[in-house]
Amino acid sequence: MESVADYRPWFLSSGNDEDPEWIETTDVEIREQSGRILARIDHCDSRTEADHSTGRLIGVAKDSLPPLESDEFYWNDLVGLQVRNEAGLVLGSVVEVFETGAHAVLRVGGETNQLMIPFVGDVVLSVESRSHIVVAWEPDW
Repeated sequence: MESVADYRPWFLSSGNDEDPEWIETTDVEIREQSGRILARIDHCDSRTEADHSTGRLIGVAKDSLPPLESDEFYWNDLVGLQVRNEAGLVLGSVVEVFETGAHAVLRVGGETNQLMIPFVGDVVLSVESRSHIVVAWEPDW
């Protein structure tokens, strides 16, 4: 299984999750311990400095990721896509994709409400030309 530890360079978020600034970090030492990734990054030489980096997002350049099959998607490619049900009713656009443990969920923002739609085969019927998503879902579910 691949992990973020397999990719370089890393980009660390500024800590502002809403609109982070990404800072390239080239000198990274990584080890895995008890199923977690421990990283020592450049310009972070003490435990106190490291504590300030806890919880920051880690990103990698998209062009360093492996190519996908036609039925696979990177989550960030789904954000912004319009979501329609089988009848063609627009439910909103994907605002976020997140993992629940059982499966991924699309958070879809509409004009009047937000929907949480499971990203599973029985519900997500298709991703059409990477322009919109068709789901078996009704707005009042």
